[in-house]
Amino acid sequence: MNILFYNNSFLWNEQSIVSLALAERFKRHKIFFLTCNETLYSCAPNSKKIKNICTTCLINKNKILKNLKKKDNFQELILSRNIDYNKFNFEIKNFYQLKNIYYKNMPIGELVVSKICDDEKSHYLTRELILKNKERILKELNSGIELFESTISKINYFKIDKIYAWNGRRSSDGPVLFAAKYKRILFKSFISTTPKKYFLSRGTKIHDLKEIKRHLNIYSKYILKKKVNLKKIYQNYILNKINSNINTKHYGYQKINSNKGKKIGEKNYIVFFTSSGYETAGFGDWDSKIYVDQYHAIKKLINDKRLRNVRIIIRWHPLLKNAGIIEKERVKEIIKVKAKNVRHVRYDEDINSYSILKNANKVITFGSSIVFEADYFKKPIISLTETPYDGLNFFYKATSHEEAINLIKKKINRKVSILPSIQAALIKNNIFEFKLKKFSYKNNNYYFKNKKIINYSYLDRLRILISRIFHV
Repeated sequence: MNILFYNNSFLWNEQSIVSLALAERFKRHKIFFLTCNETLYSCAPNSKKIKNICTTCLINKNKILKNLKKKDNFQELILSRNIDYNKFNFEIKNFYQLKNIYYKNMPIGELVVSKICDDEKSHYLTRELILKNKERILKELNSGIELFESTISKINYFKIDKIYAWNGRRSSDGPVLFAAKYKRILFKSFISTTPKKYFLSRGTKIHDLKEIKRHLNIYSKYILKKKVNLKKIYQNYILNKINSNINTKHYGYQKINSNKGKKIGEKNYIVFFTSSGYETAGFGDWDSKIYVDQYHAIKKLINDKRLRNVRIIIRWHPLLKNAGIIEKERVKEIIKVKAKNVRHVRYDEDINSYSILKNANKVITFGSSIVFEADYFKKPIISLTETPYDGLNFFYKATSHEEAINLIKKKINRKVSILPSIQAALIKNNIFEFKLKKFSYKNNNYYFKNKKIINYSYLDRLRILISRIFHV
């Protein structure tokens, strides 16, 4: 079998070590590494294409692939074609027009949106930002298309049977997986979950919602066959989550302690917990079927006259304090809306999120994982968007704005299901993860069979720091 690994950055140790670990698994096969030689415009760790950072990446690449190059079954393939960044001059006037751009079977618009939203730390891009950065956006689009076509040419010439690529959600990596899909060959995306473990997905991106649901379904059946105390596991999972002791690095989510801060004295209200996941920005499979986004949902709810007698608290996610200007402006715009029945708990307020949850009559979520704590505290839950947990049957899923209003207004009981505790068992047993075999991690360095293989020198670190400061 001919297996191709796409490593789009040797600045990220986690990406490099997982690709090396996977290559080690397939050492009896022909291994190809597809790498960049500065030609691609799109680059996740070097968005501004700073030359010395590219140089550092190439230096690290040679260090990391040094041992592989000595093997007969290894070959490096370099993306060396010149790119015409004006080849496709797409019309781009707003966020949604950009998001809906396709090239063959590839949603290149979504991949570019994901990349730029990540840079801007925002779910959304304003018309002004898009028009101001049109040249950059066109470069991202054309760079992604060139990566797609280059990968297809490598698949054809080297008779590639299977492809592995990191993450897949950006224009700098996703096109490789879509090229594999286009050629109807096997492919998987991968990502590190901890320095010692990694996760594999058969989706065109790690955040492929359909694939995440498939994993949950398969492993839920597996857990049900095992004799485990699900109630106890669920309790430990929730308590660890509340006390911020659980690993939440999966899919990029950051750890946050929502058990700190002042408690609120209010009672008899419905709480809306917002989300902060920029990593799903732009992806159509995560979109709500009834609202444009969570901001649109909040506006419609607090402006709906039918809810004037319903006390609502909007708990803005604490991680929004790390959001960019666009995102924060959208929050401020909604907070300015005057409604006597609505209280906003800002992302930077020192308020205990769990005290809000425990005193609530109902919980509304827009993709927030706090649905598990809400279920544990026996709260009726109303979801307004697509989530990985839709099949777990422990919350109400509104299919229209009218239904959302009715669920908020009328008395509803909590949905009881064993499935959330199964999710806890999955996480507790790390069933989604693979261990890095033969590789170890000590003092921020990686070793293969006790030999150091990935290590940034002080010169490397200094070069990157100077480059970022002076943009050279």
